[in-house]
Amino acid sequence: MLPALKRAGLRHVGMHSLRHSFASAMIQHGAPVTEVQALLGHADPSITLRVYSHWFKGTESGATARVAEALFSPQLGHLKDTQTGNK
Repeated sequence: MLPALKRAGLRHVGMHSLRHSFASAMIQHGAPVTEVQALLGHADPSITLRVYSHWFKGTESGATARVAEALFSPQLGHLKDTQTGNK
């Protein structure tokens, strides 16, 4: 198999590389560290952060917009309830 990869100009990719690529892609697509940690089988999220923290920089989950919508939406918002005195 390795000669075929070499002829095709492709590098050998082992299971560890695939695991790392999977975790990196999960993070880039907004997965929380605890989800990645569980999928990789790390005992603690701090292990995942130690290895993959550079991928979390600049990721956007959309949570800020969802919280703002929940707080300020006339139908869903807590802000409206507290301003009008309704509960």
